[in-house]
Amino acid sequence: MDKDDMGERTALGITSILTIMFLLGSFNDTLPEVSYPKALDWYLLASFISVFLSVLESSIVFLFASSAKKYEEQIEYKSCKTTKDDTEAPSDDNDDNDLEMVCRATKAHKTAVDDKSLHSTRSVKHKRMEKIADNIDRASQVLFPLAFTVFNMWYWIYYVSNW
Repeated sequence: MDKDDMGERTALGITSILTIMFLLGSFNDTLPEVSYPKALDWYLLASFISVFLSVLESSIVFLFASSAKKYEEQIEYKSCKTTKDDTEAPSDDNDDNDLEMVCRATKAHKTAVDDKSLHSTRSVKHKRMEKIADNIDRASQVLFPLAFTVFNMWYWIYYVSNW
């Protein structure tokens, strides 16, 4: 799933957690009561922890990705400086038509968009946040299945050999 699809990731995670909790309750109702955790309890607990950590990871990735988009979507505004004869002169040396529009917008208490500012230092922060989100997402795509596979191997070897 795409890292921006927080709704889909959360829905899948919550559905998985609810399914695990239902299975845990259902199996505990049908099996005899004992004072110690059963092998099934340990397996479902590990499954629950795995799914919970993946939901937490997707939330963290979404926060980084949305922070990066926030920086990308922010707009800086041009300002005009007042000269001696109370006319406003633009601060940047650009096309005269653009500057005139900026000054008129400033006089009318409106804002004017500065397209150059979108690619300034904010884009560096954007790229850094986007890269962190991508790295966390890629690492979790490898580490979560690997950790659950290692747990499954240990679980089945341990319980089959003690059976």
